[in-house]
Amino acid sequence: MDIIDKLLETPCYIMDFLPKQVPMNCGGQFFEVETYLLNHYDCCGLRDRFVGVILKAMCYYPVSVHWGKWIEQPTPEQVTKIIDTILNAAAGLLGGLPKALFINLMLIIQNIICFFVPSSSGHAALTIPIMAPLADLVGVSRQNIITAYQFGTGITSFITPTNGVLMACLTMAKIPWAKFIKFVLPLVIVLWLIGAAALTLGLQIFPA
Repeated sequence: MDIIDKLLETPCYIMDFLPKQVPMNCGGQFFEVETYLLNHYDCCGLRDRFVGVILKAMCYYPVSVHWGKWIEQPTPEQVTKIIDTILNAAAGLLGGLPKALFINLMLIIQNIICFFVPSSSGHAALTIPIMAPLADLVGVSRQNIITAYQFGTGITSFITPTNGVLMACLTMAKIPWAKFIKFVLPLVIVLWLIGAAALTLGLQIFPA
């Protein structure tokens, strides 16, 4: 009981879903968003990630949406309906893709993103929350999406000039980056083809 009494007397902080307090008279729709979230706690997946960002912005700023016409101060229900429509259309397009094409397209996207975001943790935090629900829409297992991320960041890190470790090693060895690329590019292409083949095979090993 002494421990419980001590914990009850300890100051605590309430964690909110907003990054900072909503100022008064900011023109946002805090109470409308709060009511919507309290009554729609079952949202999950890709839609929830997009809706969450917009709903948070709506608490702080006036929001306008162009959906056939400009909608000033849309309600949370309208925002959710619009995003549902967009994602359902995207799901229809992605659903028509062969799974092998989809997973290798994910590999290419990971290669490109790694060029601009060389940090593996930052890269994962940026891409996995979006890629994983997309894979669910197409019927590709999340294991394959994680493998595509690993291949993408690993292969691109061989050559990207935004990789600080690579550039530091090249500088110490006094090897120009352009010369290094000419030497290592054939190996990178072979590794990429092996990775693409492994991902395609992984669709059979790890079905959704």
